[in-house]
Amino acid sequence: MQGTEWNNTNMELPEDGEPVLLISDGEILAGIYRLEWNSVEGEMQWFLDDVVAPLPIPDADYWMYLRDLPMPEGE
Repeated sequence: MQGTEWNNTNMELPEDGEPVLLISDGEILAGIYRLEWNSVEGEMQWFLDDVVAPLPIPDADYWMYLRDLPMPEGE
């Protein structure tokens, strides 16, 4: 596999609405998240879907665009 490009949430955030994977407390979270405006909380948060409660931005340590996932060797 090629190298991965995990981005520190303290350094930069993804484009709004772009699908990303998240790492929190050293574990990759199961699901594809999007950074979107939470009108109830009045702030940007990570959204998985309309059912699961959103995560505050500081709850994720790193993120990676889904489009940047590494491909296995030979693919």
